[in-house]
Amino acid sequence: MESYKIIIKRRCLILNALALICAAFIVVFRFGFSKLFAGNEVFNFQEGLLSAFVLLPLIKAIRYHKAQKDETALRKLYNDENDERKKFIRQKSGMPLMQITSGLMIFAGIIIGYVNKTIFYTLVFAAMAQMTIAVIIKTFYMKKL
Repeated sequence: MESYKIIIKRRCLILNALALICAAFIVVFRFGFSKLFAGNEVFNFQEGLLSAFVLLPLIKAIRYHKAQKDETALRKLYNDENDERKKFIRQKSGMPLMQITSGLMIFAGIIIGYVNKTIFYTLVFAAMAQMTIAVIIKTFYMKKL
């Protein structure tokens, strides 16, 4: 369990660094480019997405920090991560690949959104649909298996 505690500490550091970097981007975008892109939907979407990238890693880091203090919570977290059934369900639902492709579609949509808003909306909605389908498939396999 000591080696797992070290892994959890590293994850906390990485998550906190990610939240800090995204918060820095929010500050730069808000105070540096806000007049240039005022009223732009893509800019607002980008800012909201970065806000989520600040909150979600912090929530996960808090959960890891609480698990470090409690041995039973740490063991539960370890067992949850190494559960073969959940790994199989993630594999069957195509979860790692779906998350990567959806993230790339959103990233591409943000970049191209400054040129063409139709493509921005199309890519973002397609990524959302793809993630929704993946969650439905994952839920189906959770109930079935």
